[in-house]
Amino acid sequence: MNDMTPPPAASASAPTVTLRVPLKAGEKTITEVTLRPLTMADRMLYERGGPGARMLAKIACATGLDPDVVGAMRIDDSRACSRAIAAMETRQVQMPPEPGESGRSFPLTSSIVVAGKPVTELRLREPDLEAAVAMDVFETDAEQTIAIIAALSGVPIPAVRTLRVADGEAMEAWIGFFFDAGPGLIGLGQSMKEAGKDEATAEPVDGAPDAGKNETVAAGATSPSPSPANSAPLSPTSSS
Repeated sequence: MNDMTPPPAASASAPTVTLRVPLKAGEKTITEVTLRPLTMADRMLYERGGPGARMLAKIACATGLDPDVVGAMRIDDSRACSRAIAAMETRQVQMPPEPGESGRSFPLTSSIVVAGKPVTELRLREPDLEAAVAMDVFETDAEQTIAIIAALSGVPIPAVRTLRVADGEAMEAWIGFFFDAGPGLIGLGQSMKEAGKDEATAEPVDGAPDAGKNETVAAGATSPSPSPANSAPLSPTSSS
């Protein structure tokens, strides 16, 4: 069954930016661009590279234009596009978890399709180490965020990729609190490495066994291990 849906199409409410300097795409002259909301699959593409490369890739994803065409866009036009995209990505501020909070529900700004049915809300359970392990095989923030949302919600990775960026980053903000990464997962991998380093160098308490020699991770946790399909490297979802 195909759990993947194409990126959301531009709607009547999608912002349009008039370009000060028109672009050329073959024989076509482009005087304005219409921007669509970005998905987590788009974020996988545009978060690579430096600031200029990210801006170019983000605008290319939002407009559907070839990156070579977008590369000729003037800076003031690109900044106008970036502001319009940022306005679409505004997400609800997430508060830290309450004491004893075991999960949180997130209404979606745009529904996704899971197992052939529309889903308008995702509920994430509290993260555990199995969820953190699900992130280990990925390197970028977008890939790690997609992987841990899939692990905590039970929704397949291909469907999580189709989440709007605003929805994915709202979930990311809540998850980050559990890892002392603040509202978000940026720097989470490094903070976990530092935590592991601290534990490895900590001196054992008098009368206690050496750290690491008899510590056993409890089996049978409630969260399922990622399936092979969901553990595969994340590849961009092609729009149809």
